[in-house]
Amino acid sequence: MPANLVTELHTEILTLNSFKLHNYPHIPSLISTLSGLVPIDLISTIHNSSISYRTATTLSIKLLLHLNQQIYKQIWIPYCISRSAQSQTTLSTNSTHSHSSNPPLPSISIPQIITKIDLWTIQWIKYHTPLTYIITNTQI
Repeated sequence: MPANLVTELHTEILTLNSFKLHNYPHIPSLISTLSGLVPIDLISTIHNSSISYRTATTLSIKLLLHLNQQIYKQIWIPYCISRSAQSQTTLSTNSTHSHSSNPPLPSISIPQIITKIDLWTIQWIKYHTPLTYIITNTQI
């Protein structure tokens, strides 16, 4: 596919309703797309660029999986790491100021955080498990 067609296709995809935030109840939005819905307008847009419908469907799914993977790597992991660091700071500050006999919470490492996020991601994709699963899951 020539570069100019790829650029045009990219622009068309970005203008789709399924890649925008809006409040039309019967039209897929960015939220529904990121929640796992594969929007027909994405498949149709790719299909209209002289690609078979089956290939367009496969490309749409691969694009959305890649998008979710990038969100996971570039947003969720740094967010969880920063929250963990904030929690550790808060815990150490509270433990120096606290005179209670509560034992300190166990420290959680970066690999444990990533493992928890990985486990939650699978649960979220399959069962729409809420984010609180990361906090309450102690099976690691």
